[in-house]
Amino acid sequence: MNFTDRYDLTEKSMSALARIKENRKKAEDKVKLMSEIKRPIINSKIEEFSESAYIKKINIDENVYYSLLKVLNEEQLQVAKSIISKIEEDVKSIYELANIKPKIYGFQELDLDSSKEELNKESSRIINEHFEKQYYNLTSREKEKKYKDVVISMSHEFFIRK
Repeated sequence: MNFTDRYDLTEKSMSALARIKENRKKAEDKVKLMSEIKRPIINSKIEEFSESAYIKKINIDENVYYSLLKVLNEEQLQVAKSIISKIEEDVKSIYELANIKPKIYGFQELDLDSSKEELNKESSRIINEHFEKQYYNLTSREKEKKYKDVVISMSHEFFIRK
């Protein structure tokens, strides 16, 4: 082995060691960040994550999901259910990572002890309010500004692919 080969080998070794050190530093930074995120929130009104609160939230949210999904056929419903279960897993991971108690939004004075009819009525109200706020109550100009680009690109893709 001559001098040039040794120099090249040394250079490659130093480069590899630098990358290893950089990756270790990144890993340490991630661990440090995760530990900081998981620290209990002191002097805060935010409650820590609890499994029971998460289960209650998911059970309440499912009323909204199934109010939206009742127009689907069986095959579409199975696909939608698998997507919803994946979303629920991801949401749970986020709540656990952030260590915050899940909150139930939209349902006013109802919980799982309420009758199925009341929960369905409340789910419909939540859905209608959302659509009114996001679409029906917008002026034509606001609708165009908010949705025009998305609709054009989606229709372009739809007609190109079909």
